[in-house]
Amino acid sequence: MVAGLCVSMLFVTTQIPAAQAMDLPDTSSGSSFLSLLSKFFSNNKTEEPEHASEENTELTERKLTGKTPKAEKIEESFDTAVVGSISAAQALNTAKQNVVVTDGYTNVRFVRDVDKQKGADATVTIAGVTYGAKFDEVVPLLALGAGGGDNTRELQKAVDLAAQRGLGVTLSPAQKYVVTDQITLPKGLQYFDAKGAQITANMRGQADAPKSVFATTRDTVGCKITDMTLNLASAPYTRGVMIDGGENIEVSKIVFNHLTYRAVEMSATDRLVKNITVADNFINNTEGERAQVGHSLSIVATATRDESDNPVKGSRSPVWERYATNGTVSRPIAGFTGLTIINNRIRGGYYGISFSGVSDSVIRGNDVTANTRNISIQNSSNNNLVEQNQLTNSISSGVHIAYDSDNNVVRDNTISSDVSVGQGLLQAYQGCDNTTFEHNSVTVKGDAKSSPSWILLVGTDSHNTKFVGNRIDGWAKRAMVDVESIWDGRSSETNLRKPGPNEHSYIPDKNGAPSPVDNPKEPYHGGRGDLNGTVISGNEFTPRNKNAPVIYVGAEVSPGRSGKERLIGNINDAVIADNVIVGNQFSELLTTHTGKLPGIGEAKIHFKNSSVVKR
Repeated sequence: MVAGLCVSMLFVTTQIPAAQAMDLPDTSSGSSFLSLLSKFFSNNKTEEPEHASEENTELTERKLTGKTPKAEKIEESFDTAVVGSISAAQALNTAKQNVVVTDGYTNVRFVRDVDKQKGADATVTIAGVTYGAKFDEVVPLLALGAGGGDNTRELQKAVDLAAQRGLGVTLSPAQKYVVTDQITLPKGLQYFDAKGAQITANMRGQADAPKSVFATTRDTVGCKITDMTLNLASAPYTRGVMIDGGENIEVSKIVFNHLTYRAVEMSATDRLVKNITVADNFINNTEGERAQVGHSLSIVATATRDESDNPVKGSRSPVWERYATNGTVSRPIAGFTGLTIINNRIRGGYYGISFSGVSDSVIRGNDVTANTRNISIQNSSNNNLVEQNQLTNSISSGVHIAYDSDNNVVRDNTISSDVSVGQGLLQAYQGCDNTTFEHNSVTVKGDAKSSPSWILLVGTDSHNTKFVGNRIDGWAKRAMVDVESIWDGRSSETNLRKPGPNEHSYIPDKNGAPSPVDNPKEPYHGGRGDLNGTVISGNEFTPRNKNAPVIYVGAEVSPGRSGKERLIGNINDAVIADNVIVGNQFSELLTTHTGKLPGIGEAKIHFKNSSVVKR
């Protein structure tokens, strides 16, 4: 009798632990990197599929070393042959009663003289006799003969069958698979568990017609995609996983190597997308061709917006240009809720994590480095929590909040950079109310040539923004903190002690700043009026630039983009209290500016409190 098999049963598929190898990203510090990855995988809080029985320690061992936990012993008997693949089964010369195909994790028993008319899901011919197996618990790709060459057809066949039965799909841990076209994961599929296998994508998308390796259908409910190394070096403009609609979907424990486009993309077109978890993934970007620069977004959720009333349709930068034109943002048609982006490690790319039209969601415990912006929250993304993330070496922002995104909380994050040359490391602007940045640690290394303009920034219609209890240490070109009501260079260079540009302001002079649309300079970039309720309280600042103030507050005016408006941006009820300044590397503790223009008037600043204390 074969261990673990019962001859009296016609069809049996069982699973046992086995070896599982995984390509790890290159690193020059092997032992410390293995330690980091061990912690990375062991921190996974998601549940394993019901068919998996490994303890966390076994899973970590398999991930890091490829060693195999002791597997259930399978022995041949007089009526059973045990082989390692379908091709090995087909090479048998003797037709026994049972043939067990095993990869060390999954056992598939093929029974003699059972064909599809007798209920077999998969058949194989051995010594001129038909053998069949039925899948009652899981659809193992092992049984479909995949391995070597293009496996797209077998993978699609497996997920389609599993979806029909309400089952999941497993791959063989040590197997390397190749796909050349999209694998569609239909409604009814419970999970796609690759068991650490490697999948290489050989497909080429286009900028206006990207492709996907895996894509769920819009009506998908309750599917888990997990545990693989996905190689994307030969797949330009290709997403690793595309989720277009659906709910209760998880993407976890995937290594995305050589990414040039998207790792996980989520889309909400015409219905609300709910409860998507992206957890414990490793995303390794490469820049790729010049035409792809700026397109590499590791984890991105984008809701389709209603553009029916857009006055700047066809713009190259419609969000910015619309807001600069009339101060509005296109509303999402549906949007997202309940996204959980947790414990991912992201290296490189344009945006590490990007939300557009996302509400009531969490970004927690991620390690994101070497992006243009580590985290971006835009376009009516409300009530989100960003906490306990490690954010490093962003060229621009660590956390960027913009364009009608309200009630977001950014707390307990550790942010550092020695390459930032953009705006603020923590910033909110263009109509974002009630943003709270609290208890974050921000460290910026730089000098006069290589440093951000500011470290904290609030501006343009973003009321009741709070910077509370943060520790800020570093070099900033213009000021450590920037508070501005309206971005207009004509206003910013008025009322100065000496003629010339306003060296602290977002737009320093009347010539303006480059437009995101086509790059020519424009003097006005946003702000429709007053800025109310800014709070800068209980922070510790360690400035490093003796030629810049700690805090700059600018109240400006503007004729708007049309040149015919009368926009006055008073700053009202600002609170600057209980902040401590460490050291002497600053020009002034607090610098203020009020601008004025003919035919418009002058803006004013009102402080409830304006204390800045040097320690």
